[in-house]
Amino acid sequence: MRPFWKNRPSPNLDVALRFGPGEPAGFTSVGVAGFQNLNPAAVVRELIQNSLDAAREARRGIARVRFEILEHSLDDIPGIREYRASFGQAVQAQMELHGRKLSAQADLVVRSIRRRLSARRCKTLFILDNGIGLDTSRMNGLLGDGLSIKDDSGAGAFGNGHYVAVPASDLRYILYGGRTRDGSVICAGHAILASHQSEDDVCGKDGYFVQGFQPGKLFDRYIFARDQAVPAYLAERLQWIASHWAPGAGTVVAVPCFNEFNIRDEDATLWDLIAKPAACNFFAAFANSELCVEVAERDSVETLDAGSIAEVLESVAEQKRSRNFLSGSRARSAFETIRWDSHKRVVRTPIGDIPIWLREIRDGGISRIDLCRAGMWISDDIPRLRRQKFSDLKPFHCVLQLDATCGEIHDLVRKAEGPLHNHLEARKWLSDKERTSLDRAFDQVADAIRETVGALSSDRVFVDDVLKISDYGVGVGGRQASNRGQFAEMRAYHPERRQEEQIRPGGGGGLSDKPVNPSPLPNNRPRPMGRPIRFRAVAVPVDLRSCRVEIKPDEGFDSAEVRFGLDESLDASCDDSRGEAFAQLENVKVCSRGVDSSKLTKNEAGKPIGILLGKCSANVSWPIEFDFRLPDDMQLPADCRVVLKTMLFRQSPNRIPPGAGIVEQRIPE
Repeated sequence: MRPFWKNRPSPNLDVALRFGPGEPAGFTSVGVAGFQNLNPAAVVRELIQNSLDAAREARRGIARVRFEILEHSLDDIPGIREYRASFGQAVQAQMELHGRKLSAQADLVVRSIRRRLSARRCKTLFILDNGIGLDTSRMNGLLGDGLSIKDDSGAGAFGNGHYVAVPASDLRYILYGGRTRDGSVICAGHAILASHQSEDDVCGKDGYFVQGFQPGKLFDRYIFARDQAVPAYLAERLQWIASHWAPGAGTVVAVPCFNEFNIRDEDATLWDLIAKPAACNFFAAFANSELCVEVAERDSVETLDAGSIAEVLESVAEQKRSRNFLSGSRARSAFETIRWDSHKRVVRTPIGDIPIWLREIRDGGISRIDLCRAGMWISDDIPRLRRQKFSDLKPFHCVLQLDATCGEIHDLVRKAEGPLHNHLEARKWLSDKERTSLDRAFDQVADAIRETVGALSSDRVFVDDVLKISDYGVGVGGRQASNRGQFAEMRAYHPERRQEEQIRPGGGGGLSDKPVNPSPLPNNRPRPMGRPIRFRAVAVPVDLRSCRVEIKPDEGFDSAEVRFGLDESLDASCDDSRGEAFAQLENVKVCSRGVDSSKLTKNEAGKPIGILLGKCSANVSWPIEFDFRLPDDMQLPADCRVVLKTMLFRQSPNRIPPGAGIVEQRIPE
């Protein structure tokens, strides 16, 4: 780690971390708790988004953002002396309030801060950019809650984004420095602790690194440190901007006692933590040569820009899951669409032009539409453009890219986004008139897609893994889509190995003869028992919660069980993976005949989750119709899209669940 600058006392002793009056609050205040469990992508998105907006406002050709970690003495952190005193007072006040004992969550926060304060040295994550810099107005907006100082071309709108980075500091303390084009320098800081009693007054949870407060001022409350009063901790990084990036203006965000996003991976580098989420969320900005990100660590600098974005996305192409944001595989696919479709289409609507990039997926797959705004990925769940609307078309990938030049459509989408800018909430944020205008504009995009993409053919598609059936009429196996109404070749589903199961050598998927303890999964979800059977199947959803599945096993059996597992993500995106769960079955018919309840396997709660089939020869079809409900512990909207996995198992004679019968029924060949 590179050495830090020499400790240099501030020339103005009045600059300090000051806690003013405020409402009673503990260490687990809402302002921080709302962002406490976010993954690194949320922090990286917010920091880069702010820098990108600032560069656009300053009319820079390329937004440059630099992430670097520097090691230094703990005493170099501006305001650390006042921080120590206020922290001690806050702990004392909170313990007195709660009978000398903190809540479990508050105790974790206090332990983390104490551990950091007991060390002599620490690391700070610095984020530098070449944007417009900070002045009094922008700094006041930055320290406010819900005060947005950006113009309508920016990506942010809620004005509370600075809270996102706070949990990345174990001190919950963030500092800011800005340098304008004329060379003026300004700084401030924000620490969040808990209410406490100082020697002079009652203090709230928020401390600000400033020279003082202006009485009677509402939106111009702070007296900021400027020029020579700015401590070296920030002044040195602002000078780096002036020396390396013309015209020398920009901003520094400092995250002291950086906790590396609490990623417990010793092999993870700063490049891993920054470059991958940056590439996945800003692939549009990189593809348009609007953004360059530098990552400096251990005397080396790596760069992510238009020339290296493809390589970085290729390195994360196997990442199938990403909580709240875009996974590596999906980001790479979206980037490929932008790169492949060099002749973008422009859909002209009454509320503005919508540029779209469109690519057919020739090797099969699930159609997807991604929305990007101001260079940042927003959502793939877009009103009037949800993928079930295009289930009759060949698989395709479409990317919409909006910016301020698009007109009102850009402003409406920006308004409809949530605080994290990763989904659209039109019903919450838009008026009825605005929502209608937005829906009609997206309907025009849907029409443009239909005019370009051909209808789905009846060619057979070979797929892997279990058969998945979705409520919009597409069966998928693994990551490949099969065609509605056509048989798809299936491989056997292999469940996770139970503690006492042993997989036979050779990869046949069978279980050994060793006795098995059929202990249920959490939430009464017992696993199917027996050996998985290779099969082919056709799946056609009949209604939102009704399906018809025709199964054709490749081998005969005396008895088998079929279940319909809920897909990891419930919507074929494979995000937010959860434990294995099975649909609860109702109104089951096999070969057009109703199945008695005694011939259904049930979980420990008595809910039917499986169907026991009778004797069958190889290559004989089993048509199955059923309605289904989600597990009782799964709270989802009634119109939520659901994907099921068809799972067929040869039933072991010694492993028939109690109370379950067998359908003694042979289907003629």
